[in-house]
Amino acid sequence: MNEPDTNREKPGVAASAELRDAAIAEIMGDVANLHRSVRDLVAITEDADRRISARVIELRKVAADLASAREAAFAQISVLASEQAQRAFREAMGDLLARMSGTLEKIGHGLNAHAGRQFADRAAVAIVTAAITSVLTLGGTWLLLHFH
Repeated sequence: MNEPDTNREKPGVAASAELRDAAIAEIMGDVANLHRSVRDLVAITEDADRRISARVIELRKVAADLASAREAAFAQISVLASEQAQRAFREAMGDLLARMSGTLEKIGHGLNAHAGRQFADRAAVAIVTAAITSVLTLGGTWLLLHFH
């Protein structure tokens, strides 16, 4: 059981043990270098991840700002369209009122020519006035329903 160390007696075996130890030392050095490289790679990856995450948050904020600006632009366009429609409606009602006024004057002159027809004159004026009021009320209601 106590055998003499045969490696010391054989020079070739001692050289191979030295080569083995040198190879193991070189492998251990490579493993240490690999370990440092992996640590550096992890640090670089974590840094890149933090920067990308910050950029994504920034881009989301920009996207939200753009969405808000888009909604504001649509709201402004809607307001402008509503104002334009109201102006067009007022102009159309102005033309209609001018024509109705001319018609009322003609009716009034025609009825005044016939003195016995004062009741009919007043009835016609009341009917036309009611018609104008109804048209204006319906038009205003239509505007409110379609543009607000």
